[in-house]
Amino acid sequence: MNQFSPFDILFPPMSYEGSAAQLGSQIYEPLVGYDSENGKLAPLLAESWEENAEHTEFRFKIRQGVYFHNNRCFNDGKGRLLTPLDVLYALTSLCENSVYNKNAGLFTGQILGAVEFFSKKKRASEDHLEGISLNSDDEVVVKLIKPNVEFIHLLAHYATSIYPKEAKTTYGKELDNNPVGTGPFYSKSYRKNEVCLLARNDRYWGKDENDKPLPFLDGIKMGFSSSGKTVRSAMDKELIHLIIDPDLVEDGNLGVSMTESDFSPYSKRQVLDLETTFLGFLNDEGVFADKNVRLAFSYAIDRTAVINNVMANRCTPGLHGLVPPAFTNYPFEEVKSPNVNVDSALYYLEQAGFPKGAEFPVTSLQIQNRFKDVLVAQEIQKQVLEKLGISLSITALPKDQHFKRIEDRKTQIWLDNWIGDFMDPQNFLSLLLSRNTPENESSFLNIYRFKNSQFDSLVDEALKVAGLEKRMDIYSQADRLLMKEAAIVPLYYEKMEVIQHVSLKGINDPILGRFDFRKAYIISAESL
Repeated sequence: MNQFSPFDILFPPMSYEGSAAQLGSQIYEPLVGYDSENGKLAPLLAESWEENAEHTEFRFKIRQGVYFHNNRCFNDGKGRLLTPLDVLYALTSLCENSVYNKNAGLFTGQILGAVEFFSKKKRASEDHLEGISLNSDDEVVVKLIKPNVEFIHLLAHYATSIYPKEAKTTYGKELDNNPVGTGPFYSKSYRKNEVCLLARNDRYWGKDENDKPLPFLDGIKMGFSSSGKTVRSAMDKELIHLIIDPDLVEDGNLGVSMTESDFSPYSKRQVLDLETTFLGFLNDEGVFADKNVRLAFSYAIDRTAVINNVMANRCTPGLHGLVPPAFTNYPFEEVKSPNVNVDSALYYLEQAGFPKGAEFPVTSLQIQNRFKDVLVAQEIQKQVLEKLGISLSITALPKDQHFKRIEDRKTQIWLDNWIGDFMDPQNFLSLLLSRNTPENESSFLNIYRFKNSQFDSLVDEALKVAGLEKRMDIYSQADRLLMKEAAIVPLYYEKMEVIQHVSLKGINDPILGRFDFRKAYIISAESL
């Protein structure tokens, strides 16, 4: 298979890209996940769980008979049994202020004692965290600061995957290149963003409904070629079974075109992804600290034109909020981002002191150096010039430089996207919570530096509400506030494009952009 979306870091606590989880979820496992057949929450390393009536304490019974992959980080090179101590260590490590952790924001505002643990730079290998403990030989208890009815979904986040302490001790800075987990496949060979050879984990705990051991496949070769021509060549020889996101590269249409024949062994489909692409602003500094400027840009951009002119209708226009229209009972129709209106755009621009764009400071729209991003940026550049009289330049950077500049507040407007990590709107809205913005250092989550106490209160209130419909209504109020403040500008909601060979069976549409290959199998040419 080939995945056109590259990523920087595979190790779960350090990972911040959804594209990493496609590979990583075959190797690592969290306590819970989502059933690929019905999308419902399902047990993984936690065999079962309970929560108290106040939604502040969660008890997880850890599955027995689970082994880590064979790896030289263990004394005899043979993977040992997973224990609740491993869960305790991995989850506590997620509260560390450490180079091995970029996802502390998931827990620091939630788990009892996590803020102090992070601020005092305590370590899971040495220090106790009040909110995570062992209750018995097979049970881990997590205690929260305040009620969160959706906390269990947070533990489906890829970053919460469990790994052995020995891996961190053995590999140190090379940890990312030596993944060790409990998943259905183990890494036999891994060259980042080139290729990964996955082999079947013969001691995997999972079984199908007929008690047959999983996974069925002997292995998976996952490539990361950025060449549509190379992938098309493999398709011509029927050497590849699955292609993900061919539309991300300039010549990706070479593979897509092969699916158009009635006699092709390949078919193409689009899957609604939990992903929003949007314009990000530095909200607290520079020209975009003025809400009027942000509103002017929001009213100036024709989202439908972006889809028609650039995306060939492969996405849904961002006419609603930051939260994509993919959640049950979420009233996305009630959340409306400003529709294109040139008169309103010019009004707000004049209110900011830049009539028809006069004397607007030199500004560059920063993007990742990706084919699709360049096309989208050029369309935005064109629209902003035509409607506002503002000439934006475009700065295209490698991914790591792009995000580093944003985190260090060295850019004011950029093209951004967020892929859902778990099935709840808080995963999107928490990006803009005030508490996720450090005062005097780089910001990883709230890189927009947006601070609004009313928004914070709405998101926090929703976490306490057990009723799904009411909770979604409160989330939508927070989303509407973001649109009113123009904290970001939704552009479109993504669809994942997938090309699949007819011989590949046993996989459902991806959940959170990840395929479950545990029941996948290949049928012979004679059986087709």
